[in-house]
Amino acid sequence: MFACPRYRLQPTLDQERVLLRHCQDARYRWNHAVEQHSWWRPGRKSAHGYLEQSRQLTGARAESPWLREGSQMVRQQALRDFGQAMQDFFNGTHRIGVAWEYAHSELLIAHESSLTSA
Repeated sequence: MFACPRYRLQPTLDQERVLLRHCQDARYRWNHAVEQHSWWRPGRKSAHGYLEQSRQLTGARAESPWLREGSQMVRQQALRDFGQAMQDFFNGTHRIGVAWEYAHSELLIAHESSLTSA
């Protein structure tokens, strides 16, 4: 096990509101990116990537006061994170269950070797 320092945030009420807004903005943008990708079907051109989604975000900010009020950096980072998650998934490096299967197989191998050496 690794020893990691733990930190506790104790924001003021104003800071808490700002942090909550950042989380809402990031979640909104992430869910919007998921929705856009869910419309993709075989035979269609690929779903929009980070650059096109960023352009769309800029256009939407011009039309919506709610989007203008929040941090654009938070939303753009959510788009970058989504793009990286999709790339990792389709490259096969971060599929669901891979880490667990690897850890489980390592434990199984260690357990089997201890049985045969006894």
